[in-house]
Amino acid sequence: MKIALVAARPIFEIKELHKELSSRGHEVVMWPLDDLTPEQFVNGSLVEAWSGFDLIYYRSGMSDAGIEMLPRLLGDRPDRLVNQVFIKYPLSRHKIYQAFAAIEGGLPVPPMFIGRNVPFAKLTAELGLPFIVKGAQGIQGNRVFLASDEQNYTTLLETVEGDVLMQKFIPNNGDYRVFTIGGEVYQIFKRVAENGSFKNNMSLGAKGEPVVDLELRERLGNIATKIVRALNIEIGGVDIIESAVDGNLFFLEVNVNPGWAGLDSTLGTNTASAIADYFESRIKSSSTATL
Repeated sequence: MKIALVAARPIFEIKELHKELSSRGHEVVMWPLDDLTPEQFVNGSLVEAWSGFDLIYYRSGMSDAGIEMLPRLLGDRPDRLVNQVFIKYPLSRHKIYQAFAAIEGGLPVPPMFIGRNVPFAKLTAELGLPFIVKGAQGIQGNRVFLASDEQNYTTLLETVEGDVLMQKFIPNNGDYRVFTIGGEVYQIFKRVAENGSFKNNMSLGAKGEPVVDLELRERLGNIATKIVRALNIEIGGVDIIESAVDGNLFFLEVNVNPGWAGLDSTLGTNTASAIADYFESRIKSSSTATL
């Protein structure tokens, strides 16, 4: 089988998948997006180049405009794309869009406001202090901040570009990452921020811990599978936080094509192998997985 791994650069996850799939006898091509020109998106040459692949795993690197072009680039076989979310819900990476989808699906989300013009007095009355200021598009916690007073909040608004949302800060002892494959729970682990940080991202130094409480795992899994199935996310990482005050769970966001180095180092799993299994089942089915 011939599989394309499409990304801006050969990051850890792409290299691991390439090694795993190649070891199984598949023909695997790492397709660097940085080598593409705008002309290739519109003149048919990329459509022709991709036509010979049984499966195309787009991971990252395209602009919003490039993602809008994906249906055309896939020709008459759009089902070959892993993560149909990019075709069906192009705004899926947008945190406000995710919040809408979660609310529509009846999932618990932290109290929040959207936009830059909400009076500070209203924010503090409804959300308390401190509260979260989050850019609607960002990864690895790079556009998430904690506003402690009005001057700080005003400065943060000048810092964060694009759409922005404000959320109630949920006191916590860490958050949970639910890794899903094919709309089902693959693994769950807890992420605990390093001392002094409110961000539980592994990329920022957080430590991973196993989650052994079966009841908690079920609650986390129910939230995660609802959101990834609603958005047709085949490879996803759902972030959920548990209140240290009352134990309530809140959906924070879902990452399309999440990293898994922290997951594997915490639990000793081989996520590249699990995803390769899914790719093989996907190709054999010869149709888009129905989540």
